[in-house]
Amino acid sequence: KSVVDAPLAITKDGQNFLHNSLSQSRESSEEIVSMLVNLFPLLVELPDKYGQYPIHLAARKKKTSLNIIQSLVEDIPHSLLWKDSMG
Repeated sequence: KSVVDAPLAITKDGQNFLHNSLSQSRESSEEIVSMLVNLFPLLVELPDKYGQYPIHLAARKKKTSLNIIQSLVEDIPHSLLWKDSMG
């Protein structure tokens, strides 16, 4: 089953609420990211249709707080090993 078919995917690109929160042009809110991860921990482990996990979006975005990245890594340390479609 594709992540696009997953019930937590909300966009045509398979991005969930956490992806959307982290990919906004403005600075991501630590409180919103924390709330989403606490309420729906599975969101951290769902890639979009491009194979990008929330950790990839957080790391790629210049305005992401280091606290957000640290929180995502602490929740799932092996996420540092996950590759997206770009490697």
